[in-house]
Amino acid sequence: MKEFNVTIDRTVRQLRTITIKADTEEMAYRAAEDIARKNDEEWNGKEYDTKYKIEIKEVQNNYIDRFGNPYDSENPVTCWPAGGGLHKDCEYNADALYAYYVVKDRYKIADYLLSKGFKETLHGADEEIWQKGNTEVTYECYDTETHLWGYMHTEAIER
Repeated sequence: MKEFNVTIDRTVRQLRTITIKADTEEMAYRAAEDIARKNDEEWNGKEYDTKYKIEIKEVQNNYIDRFGNPYDSENPVTCWPAGGGLHKDCEYNADALYAYYVVKDRYKIADYLLSKGFKETLHGADEEIWQKGNTEVTYECYDTETHLWGYMHTEAIER
C-alpha cells in the first residue's frame, strides 16, 4: 500500500490536503473525488459547487523493515521493528537491530552501543535516544518485567 498526499481545491477556495493510502494513484484519485463531493462537517457544512481540482503526489517512503523491505505500519509482516521502521539512509541500522533483537536487555544494549561509539542523547524511564554518525536510534516503551524495549526506530540526522 502506498501513501498519497492529496490536495482538494474546491471552487469556494477551501483547500484541504490529506493523506490517502491506496494501491494506485487512480484509486487515490477516486477516494479524493468521494471526499470532494461530500457536504458535511469536514467542509464546514456549507453547500459547495461540484467543481473541484485534485492534485496527487505519492509520498516517498524512506523507511524499511528489518529485512530491507519498504516499511508499512499497517502490514504485520513489514512493520518490524515496530515503532516506525528504519530510515534507509542511516549508516548504523545494523547496530540498532542487533541491539534490539539480539542483545535485548536495556543495560546490555547501553553497554553494546557505547562500545560501538554511540552517544546517549536522552535517557528516560520509558525512552532512550542514541546517536552515531548520521543515525539516531530511539528505543521506547520499556517493559520492566521482561526487561525489553517495546519499540525501536531510526531517523537520519542531517549534518
